Amino acid sequence: MRALLSGLALLAALALAGCDPFGKGPDFSIVSGSENTVLQPIVEEFCKQKNATCTFKYEGTLDIGLALQSDQGVAQDAVWPASSVWVDMFDTKRRVKSLTSIAQTPVVLGVRKSKAEQLGWIGRDVFMKDILAAVENGSLKFLMTSATQSNSGASAYLAMLSSALGNKPVIEPGDLDDKGVQESVRSLLSGVVRSSGSSGWLADLYVESAGKGTVYDAMWNYEAVLKETNDKLAALSQEPLYAIYPADGVAMADSPLGFVDHGRGPEAQTFFKDLLTYLRSAPVQQRIADTGRRIPLSGVAAKPEPGWNFDPAGLVTAIRMPEPEVIRQALTLYQAALRKPSLTALCLDFSGSMQGDGEDQLQKAIRFLLKRRGEQGAGAMVARRPDHRHSFRRQRAQQLHGKRKPAGAGRAAERDFPAEGRRRHGHVCLRRTGSAADCPNRQALDLSACHRHHDRRQVRRSKPGFHERMERDRAACAGLRHHIRRRRQDTAR
Repeated sequence: MRALLSGLALLAALALAGCDPFGKGPDFSIVSGSENTVLQPIVEEFCKQKNATCTFKYEGTLDIGLALQSDQGVAQDAVWPASSVWVDMFDTKRRVKSLTSIAQTPVVLGVRKSKAEQLGWIGRDVFMKDILAAVENGSLKFLMTSATQSNSGASAYLAMLSSALGNKPVIEPGDLDDKGVQESVRSLLSGVVRSSGSSGWLADLYVESAGKGTVYDAMWNYEAVLKETNDKLAALSQEPLYAIYPADGVAMADSPLGFVDHGRGPEAQTFFKDLLTYLRSAPVQQRIADTGRRIPLSGVAAKPEPGWNFDPAGLVTAIRMPEPEVIRQALTLYQAALRKPSLTALCLDFSGSMQGDGEDQLQKAIRFLLKRRGEQGAGAMVARRPDHRHSFRRQRAQQLHGKRKPAGAGRAAERDFPAEGRRRHGHVCLRRTGSAADCPNRQALDLSACHRHHDRRQVRRSKPGFHERMERDRAACAGLRHHIRRRRQDTAR
């Protein structure tokens, strides 16, 4: 009995001290930039030691920042973006505590080695003006993440702005109004052939495309991500990306890890502090360095790989990041005027219940969004003659009842658009069944619409053929997505 009482007293003392007497650690979640996927196993080893359950969610760094700025904040216990710049800029409510840099890596241009040799860039300094010249003469296209979603894209974009301004010590308010600067950066961004919302996903796209025979010229990304990419390319017997460090200057990412207190008590805070101590310990720092990341003032680094110009101990010229308000202005300029228009496909659902105001409101909203996309011809206007809707409905209802087949089924119906609409907007296309017919100007195609018409007043759910019609509608939109993928592959080639 005395031994039992002593044991119970010990358990009570441990509980009062904040310890789990049975060794169960906390549930701990981290929202991170996708470039940190290679570091997740290192963190999971620590979680296993603590008998804790750790989960990761990956998003673009700017998306993480915007979540911090929102009223709800982030749901996770810790944030691990690519750069502390975005935490300083977006975390206005100061939710993130103990923000600590884990490693550093510059954003550089990886160029397919044979392309770098062709351009004469092997073994010499390359400036942003050299990259601009290659883009303008059609010799270079590259992959780059969106500057309004991902730190690597924003960093490359800010380095372009800095170079266009003559490498001023820092970009200041008013500098972005210079038309010459805008034109130079717009020309550089015209080299973007594929984009993504995250650096890791962009690297995956490059590797997967190379494995399928589509090889891109280059990719803006982190030095460490280039190393991971080249390791994967070597396994596929593909040529590596040659690292180009623009001599004008590059932006550095400091990979900070910060704690977000959700009121879970000292257990979560203690776990986070222990995790920081673990990640900054000498053995773990060496493992992090082996991934290609730079650990300042530590004396550890990955082995250089001269074959693709990788030397993580080498010096690079770093630009100074502007003030938050200037960064906001620069991102607005990128989104509204400088970025290359994207290829977008929308599948619009026109149901019977939307007849009248609902349908009109949807089309007005689409027109408004396309208008807001700028004056570069990025978007196609969605138009459809109102009287066609009813005849199409009747044909569909008759088809489902086995009476007739709608005319023009299986091909794009350009006649659905008023001629004046095509003249005014240049290119208008309706994909009613997802077929691959061309618009009047295929090269300018940016937006296609797959219309699905559901007339529940004429065709009830209980009527024969309703589910078959729904499956055909899904197949129609799938056909549109296949067509868009083919368009992208054709563009890449």
